[in-house]
Amino acid sequence: MSSLQGSVALSELASCSEEERQTKINSLFQAALQPTEDQVHEQKTALNKRISVFERRYEMSSEDMQQQLCKGKLKETADICSWALLLKSKDSFDTESSSSRTDSI
Repeated sequence: MSSLQGSVALSELASCSEEERQTKINSLFQAALQPTEDQVHEQKTALNKRISVFERRYEMSSEDMQQQLCKGKLKETADICSWALLLKSKDSFDTESSSSRTDSI
């Protein structure tokens, strides 16, 4: 997954004044909370790749996995739970993307 837009070494923070330290930390938080479009695209791509690994491993689509899980035909293993969480993350990304597009119209 994508990294933050910047980084700060702990040793650098230790040598800063309190005001400088807060400024640097706040800029890191802002970068994490407001990623660029490229960073979001990278994260979505990485997420889709991880989901594809599960689909190939289990030889079924994510939709089939969800249906079989709901019907009790598929055991809830750690792998299946990880797959389901990735799908939930993807849905969150898609929801945020569509709402941000709507907000910008």
